[in-house]
Amino acid sequence: MPSHIFDKQLVLHCSEQVINMLSPETEEHREWIKKGFLLYRQGNVFNVKQEGIFISAAVEDVERAYVKLDLEYFQLSSCSCSNEFPCRHLIAVFLYIYAFTDDLGNFFSKWKENPNKKLAMWKEEGLIQKGMKPSEQSAEDWAELFKAELDNVETLFGTQRIYAIWYKVYPLLKKKEPENRELKPLYHIMLASSLLVEICRFCHQNETNTNSPALFQYAAQVIEELQLEIIEHVKQIKTTPLPFSADPILHDMRDHIRELLFCGKAFLYERVVIYRIIWEYLLNRKKWMEEERTILEHQKDDEMKKGGLFILECELAIFHFDFLDKNDDHIIHYLHETDLPLLPFLFDWIISMNKRKEFKRFRKWVPVILDQANLYIQVEYFYDRQETIYYLLNEFEHYRAQAGDDETFEHACRKLLPYSYAVYHEYLIERGLFHTWAELQLSIGFSLDDVESRLLTVIEKKAPGVLLPLLHQEIAGKIAAKNRSSYKDAVKYLKRLKRVYKKTGDMDTWEHYFQHITSEYKRLRAFQEELVKGKLM
Repeated sequence: MPSHIFDKQLVLHCSEQVINMLSPETEEHREWIKKGFLLYRQGNVFNVKQEGIFISAAVEDVERAYVKLDLEYFQLSSCSCSNEFPCRHLIAVFLYIYAFTDDLGNFFSKWKENPNKKLAMWKEEGLIQKGMKPSEQSAEDWAELFKAELDNVETLFGTQRIYAIWYKVYPLLKKKEPENRELKPLYHIMLASSLLVEICRFCHQNETNTNSPALFQYAAQVIEELQLEIIEHVKQIKTTPLPFSADPILHDMRDHIRELLFCGKAFLYERVVIYRIIWEYLLNRKKWMEEERTILEHQKDDEMKKGGLFILECELAIFHFDFLDKNDDHIIHYLHETDLPLLPFLFDWIISMNKRKEFKRFRKWVPVILDQANLYIQVEYFYDRQETIYYLLNEFEHYRAQAGDDETFEHACRKLLPYSYAVYHEYLIERGLFHTWAELQLSIGFSLDDVESRLLTVIEKKAPGVLLPLLHQEIAGKIAAKNRSSYKDAVKYLKRLKRVYKKTGDMDTWEHYFQHITSEYKRLRAFQEELVKGKLM
């Protein structure tokens, strides 16, 4: 085959991958190279054909093998034989191609002079134990694969770029998952994280674009789906732990996961939450966490010196390592001092304390959580405020149910009024705390028209006295409205008020009150007529 058919740069790129994968220090790797070279030298490689970056060939051996060599991603090459990757047939075809572009002696010199440094590093750090085989793929291989596909959509703009990433790049890369079943969830976590980084970076670059609202709205939908994918695969790994051979991949994933913090200002919450989840459940080695914290501290210092964009991202990530180490004082002091509304970033910690039943620790956090909630209320839209406070109170309710701490729960409800009204209302009714419920209605100023008649009947039966101030307030308001409809309502509540006074055995007060209002409002003819119709006069 003529040498000009092969792209020398592409072949040399493939050779670098082979060199990085196979170490001359490993006996098994030396055997693969030796047997592959023997097959090549004996002329057993034939029917070599090229289609783009792929080389197909047959290799005559004990049984004929059919090879498909991927020059761009050697790790994705395949062979029809059942031997471990990379087999001698793949090596034979690679050496055949290399011989047309460069002297084979150069390849062997580079291979012998440049042993697999990464493998040596992994062994030094204890990630590869004696007799243990590392995974056939690496985080770097995956990153290169993702980048190559993303480069294909680099010329697209606006929502077209996001559409292509979600509907073309993502499905294509999902199909290229490793054959090793145990590594698949890890691959998908890194894939979804990498695409999330790409989308955030693109949104940041197009923030001033006139079409940015539509772009951000579409990107938000895709990012939410990617988040769910990551969480689902993290759960899968939690139930089926990764093999030790995956440790080198986890080790090298750290740099790629850190990009979530520094890929632009868009979608801060989503980026930080995914970063935290991955570190808490996948990368949670003490040494790695200490190293990551040091890196982030240096990055934060650099950001502060140059007035950079990512100071907050560094702090939020560092705080998570503090939380995991139960170094809460550092975080709480910061939150008391800051005027930034960071409530959403506290939720994973609140949930964690509840799950672990760390009740004493939770109570220590209550003041700063409520302070942050009030900061959040001041800056967010009503719908977001209502939804977020409801979610927060749900966690307080979980704490109350487990710890039996009604006082803390009620304190939170009072501090978060009026957004906590619905939750607090239900709690007080369920507990039969009708006096506190009446105080709540008076403080909020809600009309009894908004209270179910059935509920009023229950309270009238169980604690009639608590309704007296509410009924007096409601009647005064209805009369002050000065229209026929409100007078009818006033009479309805007057009749209930009379029943309540009767049940409390205080009819003298009723008579005095009724005489007072009929005298005071004797000139309101319509009101007087409604009193007659209601048979109160």
